[in-house]
Parts: sequence; structure tokens; C-alpha cells
Amino acid sequence: LRAAAEIGIRVPEELSVIGCGDGYLAEILELTTLYQPHIDLGTRAVEVLLGAIENPGSAPVDRALPVEIVQRRTAGPVRP
Repeated sequence: LRAAAEIGIRVPEELSVIGCGDGYLAEILELTTLYQPHIDLGTRAVEVLLGAIENPGSAPVDRALPVEIVQRRTAGPVRP
């Protein structure tokens, strides 16, 4: 955001900035972010790890968790 401001690029009119994770600093900076529930991520990771330990020859697991866009001032409207 600072670099864009220094060279005269307007956010979000000319450049969208989106962060990963959503926390206190994102709120202060009014940063649009992608959010995933951390507890669910950790729980799923442990489940996958335990499954791999119990079944060493099993195929890799592909699991996706929903991602939420937390819209703030650093990105224009985000299409689903």
C-alpha cells in the first residue's frame, strides 16, 4: 500500500490489494483479505496426518475448506 501510494497508484481504483488471513492489522489497514477458519484448518490437517500414519500406502488426500472474502477498501467488488 505504501509503495503504491509513493508512485501514485490509486488503491483500489488502479490496483487491488488482497491479503491472506484476517486479523487486527488487516482491520486497521482496511485491507481486503481471504479468510479461512484456523481451527478447522488445524483439525483437518491433524486428521489427514493421522490417516497417513495409520495407512502409510494410502493415496494423498485432497481437501478444501471454504474461503471467505472479507471486503474492505483495498479491492474493488470481488466476483464469486
